[in-house]
Amino acid sequence: MIDVYNLAFDYYRLNQFTKAEKIIDEFLLEESGNDQLYILLGNIRFQLNKVESSIECFEKAIELNPNSPEIYNNLGIIHRKANNFGKASRAFNKALSLAPQRADIHFNVGNLLKHEKEYDEAIDEYKKAIEIDPHFHQSYTNLSTTLELAHRYNELEEIFSEGLKLDPNNYKLRFNYGLYLEKNGSLDEAEKEFSEVLKYQPNWVPCLNNLAIIKEQKGLNNEALQMFEKILSLDPQNIQATNNIGFVYAKIGEKDEAKKFLKKTLSLDPSHYKSSKNLCNIYDKNEESIILAEELKRHTTLFPSDYESVVELGEAYIKNEDYSSAEKVLKNIEEIDNPSIPKNLAIVYAQQENFSESRKYLDKTLEMNPNDSSTLKKVAKINLLKENYIQAEKLYSKLVNIEPGSISAKRNLSKSLIKLDKLEEAEEIVKDILKDSPKSTEDLELLSDIYMGTGREEDSIIITNDIMEIQSNSNDPQSLDTLLQTLQTYEKRMKSLKINDKIAENVKNLVLINDRLNSNKAKYDQREEEDFTNILNFGNINSGVKVNEDLTDIIEVGDDLDDLDDSLLLSEEEDFDVEIEEEDENLNQIEDEDWEDEDLVDENFQEENQENSELRDMHPSQEEDDNLLELDQVKNMLEYINNLSEYLPVKQTDYMIKENVNLKLGTIISKLDGRLGLKNIDSSIPDKDISVDDLTETMSYIKNLTSFMPKNMTSNVLLNKISHITEELSLS
Repeated sequence: MIDVYNLAFDYYRLNQFTKAEKIIDEFLLEESGNDQLYILLGNIRFQLNKVESSIECFEKAIELNPNSPEIYNNLGIIHRKANNFGKASRAFNKALSLAPQRADIHFNVGNLLKHEKEYDEAIDEYKKAIEIDPHFHQSYTNLSTTLELAHRYNELEEIFSEGLKLDPNNYKLRFNYGLYLEKNGSLDEAEKEFSEVLKYQPNWVPCLNNLAIIKEQKGLNNEALQMFEKILSLDPQNIQATNNIGFVYAKIGEKDEAKKFLKKTLSLDPSHYKSSKNLCNIYDKNEESIILAEELKRHTTLFPSDYESVVELGEAYIKNEDYSSAEKVLKNIEEIDNPSIPKNLAIVYAQQENFSESRKYLDKTLEMNPNDSSTLKKVAKINLLKENYIQAEKLYSKLVNIEPGSISAKRNLSKSLIKLDKLEEAEEIVKDILKDSPKSTEDLELLSDIYMGTGREEDSIIITNDIMEIQSNSNDPQSLDTLLQTLQTYEKRMKSLKINDKIAENVKNLVLINDRLNSNKAKYDQREEEDFTNILNFGNINSGVKVNEDLTDIIEVGDDLDDLDDSLLLSEEEDFDVEIEEEDENLNQIEDEDWEDEDLVDENFQEENQENSELRDMHPSQEEDDNLLELDQVKNMLEYINNLSEYLPVKQTDYMIKENVNLKLGTIISKLDGRLGLKNIDSSIPDKDISVDDLTETMSYIKNLTSFMPKNMTSNVLLNKISHITEELSLS
């Protein structure tokens, strides 16, 4: 029988359980066995997942030796692994009653209590095992894991110190010590402990994984990637390694590589929570909102109680302007206590123009957080854009109360008031803004609109003229576009005025000019587009204007990558007689960190400034250009007189049409078109009836004509230009 036992036990240790079972079964067909043989057979059959048959073997052993603590100890282990915790407890208690000084039995009782989350009682049993046998190193390992689960962190340092002093080669206890150090931020010390463990177990995946995590936390991303890739070479299907590689690639900006590994993780395990969240965060940062919504929909189907992700799905639908889907998913979790739900529903209903529902959820949001100005801004903006000015006024008024220093809130409130014809209130707000920002062209434009709406046309023209002065002196290239719009607004303002009747008295002067130019009968093909430089110089203006609005963005959606588990994941030992080690199922979980947005620095800023400086050196200022007077300037002044004819009384306008005054002016313009060098005018223009004197007199007339216009109807820039041209003509 001894030979049979030894041979079967050798196969058992080699994990060749089927052969071991066959040897004992063949022996028992002819001979009766003893309790030790049935104990071994029970363990073999448990390894073959023959749980009931295994229990029968231990019960047979008890019949043969009812006072053996070893049999009850092993039976308790089998019952615990089969989740028969009551039977396991009775078996262990019987074993302890027979052998109260057995350290391994106290150890196994501790494992049962830990499994039932009776952590304090489990700790007591592990300590009894250590007291009985201080060299029973497995107790130190499992005691450390249980102290962590019980949040009794202050006792851990002593246990690690004592255990490693007794057995420096206890690599599992040393690994747990490394995790403890890592959790407490001692990364260098933790790295040393993990490196020491790898001397004993160079291919131990849990240790490689956690050492790679430390490398990543210290910013050694390439070393971390190499370690994670080593794990994949040892275990190609290791989903934690594929997830962690994806995480590191995402962190260093290699988004395509990150997606590849995260998708590989999900192909191996479609329900892998962290990979799904990390992939969603990449889509979010890349503003791939459509794909983001698809992945979040899949994710929330698998994890319906992950309400944060459901909210993110609703926000993704809002970004995609799929408001009905956003409404549906957010309404499904409306009862969850999450402030993001009502605030997003307020936005959704505002976009759907269901303003009463929007206001209901906005009020609920402000009840939860009275200072939530962000949501208030978004909903107020939508109301303004949707032309719901009554609601916009109320919301912006509330926003100004919350943020009294917000210029944009005051500005948008004034816009709402203007639309509601509450011009006096709007004027008061705009003037308050201009106290601190007197050169804010946007607010000056609002004030100009208010003046026009209240019948103060000349004041409106004055403000518009100020705006043009500010824009013409700006170094911002975009100011050229806004200046054109302002010029167009300026023209509209002028057309709205009733021109002073004194202008009619000067029509005779215009006729005199016509008589002097009467010989010039050439047809004039008027250009369809005005040269923009001439518009800037002379105020030659054409069409309407659209005032830009400074409104904040509606949706701000962006979260960092998912935080992976922060818990201390410690390795532990198993029951003594069946298996020495019991590793925590969560041992390999990585503790992923949040992504951090880096502020982007405009690296081209200084270069662009240098380029502008060079351009300024290449193109002299306007004062320098004026020293070289070109006929294009004269030509455009004549074009300007054509524009002035629009403001003449009907009688004089009819006379000009009848006498072809505009056509004759156009003749001069066409002859001057493209000709340079004022002093060569007599030789360069074939028509000898046109002389420098004619042009000088025309310039003088234009200046006289502008003097009869209402005050500040023309810009100082224009008047200075007329004077300068006249002076140059007199010197020719």
